Amino acid sequence: VVAGIMGGNISVATAAVADITGEKDRAKGMGMIGAAFGLGFILGPAIGGMLSSVDLTDAGLPGLNRFSAPALAALGLTVWNLVWVKFRLPETLSSEQRGTRPAHARSLNPLRLFTGHNLPAGVSGTNLLFFLYQTAFAGMEFTLVFVAKERLGYKPHQMMWIFIFVGLLIALVQGGVVRRLAPKLGERRLVRVGLLMLIPGLLIVGWAQTELPFYGGLALLAIGSALVSPCLSALVSLYTPGDRQGEVLGVFRSVGALSRAIAPIIAGLVFWKLGSQWPYYGSALVMLAPLLLSARLPTPGNE
Repeated sequence: VVAGIMGGNISVATAAVADITGEKDRAKGMGMIGAAFGLGFILGPAIGGMLSSVDLTDAGLPGLNRFSAPALAALGLTVWNLVWVKFRLPETLSSEQRGTRPAHARSLNPLRLFTGHNLPAGVSGTNLLFFLYQTAFAGMEFTLVFVAKERLGYKPHQMMWIFIFVGLLIALVQGGVVRRLAPKLGERRLVRVGLLMLIPGLLIVGWAQTELPFYGGLALLAIGSALVSPCLSALVSLYTPGDRQGEVLGVFRSVGALSRAIAPIIAGLVFWKLGSQWPYYGSALVMLAPLLLSARLPTPGNE
């Protein structure tokens, strides 16, 4: 519950980037956020893996366990973030430019996230696409460590190499490729390219029994997701008036959070009942739906 409440900072950060970037540079800005996530995928598991060897249970303090050192490090980074935002991050939108819609105009019904209720044109379709894509992708993420343990015999400290590999590719693609290709090809086309890469990536990881095809499939998944995620964020932002960026991008992120809550349950049941390959084959099948939906998205103002 606490993590879910505090997760709202991502929506605010995304809206801040939307405020300070022009329409042609919107995907670049979203790509830089994605690159930051990619670097976090590299540094986070590495730091956590190293600190997991620090045992604080001998300190004699109540509540400590073998994972207390990584948790305390995360707490320290969070406090540092809070202080930095307080003193170094300026307001990106003046009070005159902010939305004035009353709170009762927003619906708590999650089904209305996909119906166009009080949402700008194009946003509800993008929300549905993002929900289906994120559900399929998050199911893969959730079961990945189980596959690595079952097929490759990975121990906990070896799992960090998976996240370092994926995070490095995401950071490179979102920090360099997206910001260069989005102005030339457009966000909708990059979304389709990314989705097309994800389908064979899922099939290969589901089939792989050795490290070479396993990491080959992961490469397709990392590059595909690195194209899809920032471009969908950019599309939602481009469909939305300037005074509603925070509100609509917050809804968009809520759709992602909903999918990440559902996906582990579905993927976990499929993994343990049907076999380790079926969450990936099933996700590849689901990924066809957002691929078809991407062709129906309206043209944003920058294309």
